Amino acid sequence: MKRRILHLITRLPTGGAEQLLASIVRHLDAGRFDSTVCCIQERGELAALIEAAGVPVVCLGHTGKRFSLGTVLAIARLLRERKIDLVHCHLYHANLY
Repeated sequence: MKRRILHLITRLPTGGAEQLLASIVRHLDAGRFDSTVCCIQERGELAALIEAAGVPVVCLGHTGKRFSLGTVLAIARLLRERKIDLVHCHLYHANLY
């Protein structure tokens, strides 16, 4: 049975953590893992690279600087809809949410 992983990150510019995330999702065994990347804010430059590898990228579009209950609910909805088994958070804001 494939495990479904949600990789949660703020956005996907060409920074180091973002490039690491892109590498992880492109090299995971597709026979064992089904990945989805979720950006809390905007997509960023690396989203197209990740999608080209067959991994969906979801953007929540959170624009505020404050913690948002709406964003928490959107993440919870995504977890339920995609039947996520594991959440892999990258960077501070993703860990906070």
